[in-house]
Amino acid sequence: MPKLEFNSNCSTNKAVEIFEKYKDAFGNIVSAEMKSNPEEAQYEFVLTNERKEQLIFDGGCTAGYVGRGPRGTLKILKMAGFDIEDDFAQTRASFVLTK
Repeated sequence: MPKLEFNSNCSTNKAVEIFEKYKDAFGNIVSAEMKSNPEEAQYEFVLTNERKEQLIFDGGCTAGYVGRGPRGTLKILKMAGFDIEDDFAQTRASFVLTK
C-alpha cells in the first residue's frame, strides 16, 4: 500500500496547506483514522483513498482537546467530505471514519 507521510516537523497549518494542494490528485478519500497517545503527545492521522493509498500526518494533526491541531484535523476531515460536527476532533482523541 503506497504511503505519503509527513512527520512531526509538519505544523498544523502546513498539514492543511499540503492537503489543500494535493487533495484532488490524491483522489476520493474513503477512510480517516486518528491514532493517538495523548499522554505522550503522539498523534498519527491517516487518510486512505479508494486505491488504498495513504496520506499520513505524524504529529501535524491532533485530536482530543481544544486547540489548533484538532481544528486543523476538523478542517481536513470536512474538506475530505466527512459530515461531522464542529467539535468532533476536539472531543475524540482517537477515531475511525469511513464513507
